[in-house]
This record gives sequence, structure tokens and C-alpha cells, in this order.
Amino acid sequence: MANYGYQGAYSTTTYGNQNAAAEGGGFMNGSQSGSQDSPGGTKITFVGQINSVSSQATNTTYKLDDGTGLIEVKQWIDADAIADSTNQLPKEGEYLRVWGRIKAFNNKRHIAVHVLRPITNFNEISCHLLEATAVHLYFTRGPPTGAEVKAEGGGDGGMFVDSNGGAAGGSSNASKVTRMSPIARKVYELLKSSTQSNEGLHVNVIAQQLHVPANDVYKAGDELLGEGVIFTTVDDETWAVLEY
Repeated sequence: MANYGYQGAYSTTTYGNQNAAAEGGGFMNGSQSGSQDSPGGTKITFVGQINSVSSQATNTTYKLDDGTGLIEVKQWIDADAIADSTNQLPKEGEYLRVWGRIKAFNNKRHIAVHVLRPITNFNEISCHLLEATAVHLYFTRGPPTGAEVKAEGGGDGGMFVDSNGGAAGGSSNASKVTRMSPIARKVYELLKSSTQSNEGLHVNVIAQQLHVPANDVYKAGDELLGEGVIFTTVDDETWAVLEY
């Protein structure tokens, strides 16, 4: 599991949020304080594989495995929403990105869902594992010094897979963006240069800052998402630069 926003948005939860002896997998049981690497965190985001799905009249419960243990994730059904027969539930074996809050019921912890999104780009799984590691180190050892950041930069080797099936490195983003449309390059440069949290920027904010129609921003986003240089965050209309 991983942090979403070091400054108190979706708080840190890595292996420090686990208890291998607790009932229900590696996650905290109801008797634990809920502290993680950062104190007082209750809002979390993580990527997990669906172990089981249970549908009831009021909610759908997914049991997810993030590699450190199992946790129940509850998505409550909106009784006022219009039922969509074409909207299929995620299936066992698929991966989900979860944003939610840690809750307890009958002394057993679960995640109450804010946003639930299927994983379609499997690079996001690798990215999430690295993010969880980075956040854990950030809070246990402090932020990296300037010398460490400089030493880690550069190099074309990487663990991510680009659209051509090859290894993608840290310098590949620039070469990909230069081949894109002018509006896609502008959107990328704005995302890269803006002071932003891990949530990135929403389509409407991008359109306002660039003084262009939102439809043009959507088209640019499709280009950038297709090449794997940006990724969606809290929803499909909020993007951040994928740096690796």
C-alpha cells in the first residue's frame, strides 16, 4: 500500500500499516491504533488484486491482496442512482486502484471506498510499488538530499514497458513528447512545471491555464496517456506526469 500526498491528503500506509499476525492478512486488526509511517493517517490509496467479490443489497465487498496481506474494501451502493445494466463489476484476478478511508466494524478493519478504478495499464502496478517504497523511506529516513537526487538521475534503463514493448528509461518521455501535437506538448509541459501534489491537475484547470477548450485538452491527454508519459490519479480527468 502507498501514500497519496505526503502533506495529509491520502496518508501514508506501507508495510508499517501491516501486522502479519492479525486476523485477515497483513493489515491492522481492530485493536491497533491505526498509526502508520506518518501519525494519524486514515485516508489511503493502494493497488491490489481481487481475491473475491461479494455483492449485497447495500454494498459490494472486494477482498484485495496488495502483496502484503488481504483487506476488505467496501463500496456502498447509491440507492438514488439510476441502475446501469451495462456496468459490470470487476472480476476476481483483476487489479484495482483504491482511494478510501480506514474504518472498523465489529473490531475488524476495512476500507470504505471513495474512488475505485480498474487498472488498465499494468505499469501502474510497478509504479505503485515504487511509490510505496519511496513514501516509506521518506517518513522513516527523511527526504533525499540534493546529492542523492542528482546521483539517482539519468540513465536509460528501466523496469517499465513502453508502447513498443521495449524498456522505457527516464529520458524517453522527452523524445516521445517531441513527436506529439503542439497542444499535447503544452499540456505535458504544464503538468511537468506546475507546483502540484501527487493528485496532479484536472482537465478544467489545464484548460483554464492554457486558455484552450477542454475538448482539446482531452485529445492531448489521450495522446499522452497512450504513450505512457502521464497517468490518471483520483479520477480519469486528473493527470500527473509519470516520472521514472
